[in-house]
Amino acid sequence: MANIMLDVNGWQTVLNFETGEPVEDLNDLIMEDMMKITPALPYPGDTNPESVDWTVDVALAVSDYYNPDFIMLAFSTQQIIKINEQLTPEESVAINERIFKQVTRFLEKTDYEAMVIGMGGMQDIKGVIDQSKLSTGLTSTMCAYHYAGLFMSRENDADVIKNMEHIKYAITKDDFKAAHPEMKDAYYGMLPDYLLMSSDGYVFNEMGKRGIVHKKTPRMMHELPVYTTLERPNHILEVRGILERAMDEGKKVALIMLEGTGTEDFKFPYNMMGNQTEWFVHDQGLSQYLAVATGKPFYNYDYPPIVNSVNYLNTSEKYPYSQHFSVLPEDTIGRRPDKRTAAVGTRSGFIHETTMADICVECHSRQLSMSGVFVLVNDPKDV
Repeated sequence: MANIMLDVNGWQTVLNFETGEPVEDLNDLIMEDMMKITPALPYPGDTNPESVDWTVDVALAVSDYYNPDFIMLAFSTQQIIKINEQLTPEESVAINERIFKQVTRFLEKTDYEAMVIGMGGMQDIKGVIDQSKLSTGLTSTMCAYHYAGLFMSRENDADVIKNMEHIKYAITKDDFKAAHPEMKDAYYGMLPDYLLMSSDGYVFNEMGKRGIVHKKTPRMMHELPVYTTLERPNHILEVRGILERAMDEGKKVALIMLEGTGTEDFKFPYNMMGNQTEWFVHDQGLSQYLAVATGKPFYNYDYPPIVNSVNYLNTSEKYPYSQHFSVLPEDTIGRRPDKRTAAVGTRSGFIHETTMADICVECHSRQLSMSGVFVLVNDPKDV
């Protein structure tokens, strides 16, 4: 049984997770209890620093109620603010200090072992990649800052791509398949003819950005800072295994993901772990969340880094409130049948789409437009 609930300033509706149809006869004790919790915790908004505090307030409420063995806290407020607003150095320091103060508050009020990951710093945009000589426009998304795809390519595009400035790596669909023949047929079918990776700091100017003018862009991070009271990961794909082993030992674990946070912002003692698999550098956001939640390399996901933008947003009849996917992962740290799991945060969609935890609470926002709080109760254990 899986239901979702939308809470918009106290107005609530419960829907079937898979179909989006209203649930007329709610027989879901945990959802009924969550409907009592969320009205006291309205989402402040994507660019409101109080959303940092909100993440911890919600995490503490869920922890008190459900006592999960695993909980993920995802903080994206600082990245969203840095991308969309021109901060003074003092304002940037203040938001970073707020994050670590709130993370400390959560850890001091709970008994979780912690793994805190800085998902990467921010930088000024160095330039926009010129794609004027290509036969058609590139496709990219807000889910993959350094990647773009060329669909419906023509013969001369191969030479154009070879001579494009600020392209760090390019691979054809067939070469990608040859390197990883085990990839799913559906994954191969969604790949662009060419998958391109930009040089650090350069962005693709295309229709997928919807006219938003960004102030900064995420850094391309080959390594990430990580603080942990557990075994130290050497690579991002090791995170899930470390957390699972700790739970097997009877420990409660908290995975804390800090977007927009690099070594220059990290306030805890840290070591560095790898953030690159073969040529692929995990971008801040979706690919990093999938990496820690699944422990799988990027070519074993259900979706490639870039798919056709016309089909990218979920328009199928399944999971209509999951904006990115119509196929959701089941082999994740959040689907442990023997452990209670939860995930909360300010990154709309990614929280539940990547962890599939028993209870997920996230903001329900699109392009900085706030629509309240989203709750998924996903076949949980009894309370």
